[in-house]
Amino acid sequence: MIMKKLFTYTLMLLTIAVTLTSCERDSDSELAYDIEGVWEGVIGGDYYNRRYHNSYSGYTTEIEFVRVDSYGGYGYEVDYRSRYSGVPIGFDWTVKEGRIYLEYDDGYNVIISDYKVRMRDRLVFTGYFDDWDSGEQLAAFRLYKLAEPTYDYDYNGRYVRGTKPGD
Repeated sequence: MIMKKLFTYTLMLLTIAVTLTSCERDSDSELAYDIEGVWEGVIGGDYYNRRYHNSYSGYTTEIEFVRVDSYGGYGYEVDYRSRYSGVPIGFDWTVKEGRIYLEYDDGYNVIISDYKVRMRDRLVFTGYFDDWDSGEQLAAFRLYKLAEPTYDYDYNGRYVRGTKPGD
């Protein structure tokens, strides 16, 4: 009788642990799906100063997230001083335990935390950029969804900004 109760309690605890773990992974997968696409807006705070080592703060940012699996993929970021002055910087991204990790091709890495994707008059993605190493909050952002991802690849199979298939 005692062994049966012990087995039942152990089984219940194991079921609860697996359920909680899978719920977190499901929410990570849902977030990866929600942020896929092209977003544009402004990043406030100290983000641009740390990234470019200058005090200019009049950038507009465009970020594209392209999902290649359930929890992440590739993308690019362009920070414009004027509409035609930006240079795309590629990155890899992963959603893990409710945070979005961005690893840029140039070595600058950040974490997105306390984010929300919600519908107003259009989709809005808000949150904070945190320093990868220290966790220090660098900047708040508000981005608006412009389009779905374009899925164009170069000869190495790496995502590049381009046209939609069939264009």
